Amino acid sequence: MFSSQSQPEMNNDSRITPKDILDKFSLLEKRILRSQEDLEQLSAFIEELPIGILDFDLETNRVVGVNRALRDLSGYEVHEAASMEPKDFLAPESMDLMKNRVARSLSGEHISEHSEYAFFTKSGKKLWCQLAQRLILKNGKPWRILAVVQDITYRKRLEKARQEGEEKFRNILENTQDCFYQTDIHGNVIWTSPATAKLLDYALDEVMGKNVARTFYARPEDRERLLETMRSSGKVSDYEVLLQRKDGTTVWVSTNSQYYTDENGVIQGVEGVFRDISAQRRAEKQLREAHAQLEQRVAERTRDLEEINRDLKEEIARRRTSEKALNHSENKYRTILENIEDGYYEVDLKGNFTFFNAAMAKILDCTPDELQDLNYRKLADKETVGKVFKVFSKVFKTGKPFKSADYQLVKKDGTRSLLNISVSLIRDMDGGNMGFRGVVRDITERNAAEEEKRDLELKLLQAQKMEAMGTLAGGVAHDFNNLLMGLQGNVSLILLELGKDHPTYERLKKLEGFIKDATGLTRQLLGFARGGKYEVTTTDINQLINKTLEIFGRTRKGIRISRALGDVWPVDVDQGQIEQVLLNLYVNAGQAMPKGGNLKVSTRNVHLDEIFVAPHGLKKGRFVKTSVTDTGIGMDLATQQKVFDPFFTTKDIGRGTGLGLSSAYGIMKNHGGVINVFSKPGKGSTFNIYLPASESSVQEASPEAEGVEYGVGTVLLVDDEEVVLRAGQEILKILGYTALIANRGRKAIEIVKAMQGKIDLVILDLIMPDLHGGEVFDVIREINPKIKVLLSSGYSLDGQAAEIMARGCEAFIQKPFTVEALSQKIKAVLGA
Repeated sequence: MFSSQSQPEMNNDSRITPKDILDKFSLLEKRILRSQEDLEQLSAFIEELPIGILDFDLETNRVVGVNRALRDLSGYEVHEAASMEPKDFLAPESMDLMKNRVARSLSGEHISEHSEYAFFTKSGKKLWCQLAQRLILKNGKPWRILAVVQDITYRKRLEKARQEGEEKFRNILENTQDCFYQTDIHGNVIWTSPATAKLLDYALDEVMGKNVARTFYARPEDRERLLETMRSSGKVSDYEVLLQRKDGTTVWVSTNSQYYTDENGVIQGVEGVFRDISAQRRAEKQLREAHAQLEQRVAERTRDLEEINRDLKEEIARRRTSEKALNHSENKYRTILENIEDGYYEVDLKGNFTFFNAAMAKILDCTPDELQDLNYRKLADKETVGKVFKVFSKVFKTGKPFKSADYQLVKKDGTRSLLNISVSLIRDMDGGNMGFRGVVRDITERNAAEEEKRDLELKLLQAQKMEAMGTLAGGVAHDFNNLLMGLQGNVSLILLELGKDHPTYERLKKLEGFIKDATGLTRQLLGFARGGKYEVTTTDINQLINKTLEIFGRTRKGIRISRALGDVWPVDVDQGQIEQVLLNLYVNAGQAMPKGGNLKVSTRNVHLDEIFVAPHGLKKGRFVKTSVTDTGIGMDLATQQKVFDPFFTTKDIGRGTGLGLSSAYGIMKNHGGVINVFSKPGKGSTFNIYLPASESSVQEASPEAEGVEYGVGTVLLVDDEEVVLRAGQEILKILGYTALIANRGRKAIEIVKAMQGKIDLVILDLIMPDLHGGEVFDVIREINPKIKVLLSSGYSLDGQAAEIMARGCEAFIQKPFTVEALSQKIKAVLGA
């Protein structure tokens, strides 16, 4: 135990900290085992300290001493505290922490941080203390632990109270209708309550960081007026401002705001609270209107009184004025009811109509005479009558109004209308139930509009899905065309080397035919990917229809073909692609009529409005409509919704690719047009295509060149596909040209620089890994403005390729191309 026989020299006041005590102990620690006097001096010093000290023996694992302050705190006497183990006074949750700190001390670690422990006093009261400790060595070995103990129970309670207070404050903020906020000096929101986001129809994280004036103020003058007030007085009170919600609607709020500063008095921003006063303003407006009406009525009464004989008694005059006002109110009431579109009704408790307006008779498809005293049960079917009866019964029992119940009504002509009905009780002067009244609204057209809106949303979703799948299909077609280019090039080279009498010549020609078929398949993919416009000309669609029908008619003689072709506007189209669309529609119709049938093709001019073109992302205007109608097996709704999806087919495996109609869809989208289908099982199908009308005149087609064209000159072939480079180089040599190759855009630029104008033509690939074809084109044109360029790509002449052509590129050729096609393109470019 610590004694108090001698006093320490250290000043013993309440400002002594655990660090002061341990530092003092450090000064004495070196001599404590050498001098009994110092030991006694330290014991006396510890005993009188106003802070608790505990001496713990590591050899016996027991307490061997506590000073007066700790005894007063714990309630234990000297003899009770001696020889106590930690488990006798420490709370269970603090035992592991105590063991850990002792173990760390024994391992030689110097523990500087304080720890918090829960312990029990003699009376069983739970207290919290903060403990700092120092290890004492004896003969170089751990001997004792001296611990400084501070009572922090009050502080813990304060912290708990503060946390509970903060939680209550948060709950208040999250549940109050008032909106709290704080902005920085620039007016950007840095904190706000959930009520703010709810009022403005934003998510809470969407509000954070928004500039209050630019984002939420509906009127700029409100911001200037607020800033002027804030600058002059530093705050605003009951300031009314119009805010704009996320959906564009507005709400009136009243705000109390002020500047807030840092510890140096520098303004940091604005904080405040605002409240929705829209209902209050509406009420004030209604009150003003009512007051104005009241003033008007008072004026009217005054004028009436002036006209009445002033010799009559004042009571009689007031009575006459009241009667006149009452009649006026009744007439006004009847005038309003007769002029509203909604039906108003009153029925007695049996359900007989006792009063109604003209709109009610019209909605119920009755004349006023027919409806008067008629029972509602005679106006609807059994099911609807049962529903209405349940509503009337519920209102009668509860006395509460019932709103927004929808019922179907079959009119005299057999058509159905959907009615929205509200019901409330009619009471007499004594409060007794007399009948029911309410409002009836015909919502048939509104429901039809909502159905139309959902239909438009489904169409838009379908268009977005086709857009994404088209991007994928375009990439696949491009890669296939590069592979086919390698095959086509090598086959063409072999055919040029072999004579027609060679045994393998015919097999190679068949292989070339297979490549052509595969090319057609990739063209369908490109068509679906909206990459099908190659060479656009102003065309008469009727000519393409006659041409394609003649081709189709020779293959399906069992189908009767009829035409109804009108005098239609020209259209700007790629003729080959539109022919592909028409043939796909004919083939699809033929497959729907395996035993024969009728195929009708018609054309006419139409004007499409915004409602029709909006789901397709087009502008309203003039279009040429082509309809292909068959008398085949037809399609159900589920098939119609998937018919334009790529690889969707109703045929057996191996009987079709499922690309025909999806290709037609892509080609039409690429031409700025629309394709749709109408069909019923067993009733045939009609496919409609709409093409934008052209302002130009029809262009006459120029004759196509035939055979291989040879020539001379230097040609640079640029392509990142090795197989295309090698085959293309050999083809160019055979055609008579000096062939240079580059497998990258930068390599091509280096060659053009090095040749110094000696290159006659560059055959340039569009898609390359280092530089895009457009970038290479621009650079080589800067080096040599007169150099001629033939653009080559597995994609079609659209998008980026069209942009390069618009910048002055001479021509375009799509992969895979034959020797003949390449030779003719080169000859045309160099000869131009």
